[in-house]
Amino acid sequence: MLKIALSTLRYRWASFVGSFVALALGVGLMATALLTIAATGGLPERSQYRFDAAPVLVLPDVSVRFTDGGGEQQVQPLAGQSGLPSSLVRAVARTGRTTLDRSFYAQLADGPRDQVGHGWSAAEFGGYRLSAGRPPLADGQIVVGGGDRASVGHRVRLMTATGPLEATVAGVTEQVPFEHAVFFTDAQAERLSPAVDALVAYGPAEQVRQAVAGQGEAKVLTDADRRQGDPNRDAALPGSPKAGQSVPVWRADGTATRLRVAAVFASAQDEVQGYLSADGQHPALASVAYVRLSAGADREAAAGALRTAVDGLGAQVSTPAQVADASRDANEQGSRTGLEMILGCSLLYAAVSLANTLAMTVAGRRRELALLRLAGATRGQVLRMLSAETLMCVAGGAALGTIASLVSATGAWAALRRVVGPMPLAVPWGTIAELGLLCTAVALAATVVPAALALRGGSADLAATRR
Repeated sequence: MLKIALSTLRYRWASFVGSFVALALGVGLMATALLTIAATGGLPERSQYRFDAAPVLVLPDVSVRFTDGGGEQQVQPLAGQSGLPSSLVRAVARTGRTTLDRSFYAQLADGPRDQVGHGWSAAEFGGYRLSAGRPPLADGQIVVGGGDRASVGHRVRLMTATGPLEATVAGVTEQVPFEHAVFFTDAQAERLSPAVDALVAYGPAEQVRQAVAGQGEAKVLTDADRRQGDPNRDAALPGSPKAGQSVPVWRADGTATRLRVAAVFASAQDEVQGYLSADGQHPALASVAYVRLSAGADREAAAGALRTAVDGLGAQVSTPAQVADASRDANEQGSRTGLEMILGCSLLYAAVSLANTLAMTVAGRRRELALLRLAGATRGQVLRMLSAETLMCVAGGAALGTIASLVSATGAWAALRRVVGPMPLAVPWGTIAELGLLCTAVALAATVVPAALALRGGSADLAATRR
């Protein structure tokens, strides 16, 4: 049957090309849709952070403390943090080795707007690795994060908070997903920005906490909490009001007024929240109660006591980490559901178009099928020949469609790599195999079923049928 199918192709090249193109386009569209859906399932969290390799991280924690309408004490960090006090830096240094990190404005002439400067000693904590050149050894030498290797040895011009300066590119690193950085020697970084924006300590975390206590407003972070040191994590959202700005406000009862912004909180949430003084709030039932533990209190014991207290009252007790995880999971699920609906429609459209093209092709060959029956071919032989032709179309179209989808996926991977840095390229061969089986099943069904229905009548009647 395969040999017969091959020998008849030159007489039916037009319909064959039509089926082949339909299969290629259908496979390409379905492959892209399925690869996108598969890529959104179980998205891993970003694997590289600014202070991943820091044993203990100390950050400034200048906050505004206020009492809300329910009489609860609230603490919110300010978006603009001052540096760590020198007394705190000296106290932490007595616990063991420390490394100071300074973050300041430093932008190359052709660099991104959010480019930032650091001292070279802080590069190791973010996983920076030199891809060309060497570290800066003297003033006037820099290392550019994610820079072009061809720029090593060239003189460049930078803008800093203290004014423009020229430097020689001593080296470049691979791109990282969390910032665009320019590294100076530690001495030059200190002159450009004397304030200490972060401190990495190598001593025991408990000793560092004891050293920080009473030395100023700062927080000691370990493990996953170190991600709070990521740049732009606490940046204000675009369009957020600035401190001192007067903004219109509509109260819960519908009345309008204007209020002045006293401070802007640092927030990792994707929304803008406003806090009013107790006398400016509209009476309403509380929806959330924040519990602040006393120093030295057992968190697990306190959480257990709270759960026992609210049992049966329709309330639940959650830690900040659980709330953040639930919010992130809900956002990811909502995005994934919307994406699946859009791509699912595309997938269905491609399958229908594929089936319709093949069904029309078979319908146009009714006389040819009848002549094969009159020539002595059995109904089963005709159907097997059509199946062989379909499999040839599927093989060629699937190969071309898979190549097109892989080219599309590679282009997306290359674009993302330039934005967020190096990332693995994982090809879901299982999904591609499932796609091939799906296309084969749709194509065979769209070919064999119409042909079987057409062959139910007499061969002479079929031969007399006009196109």
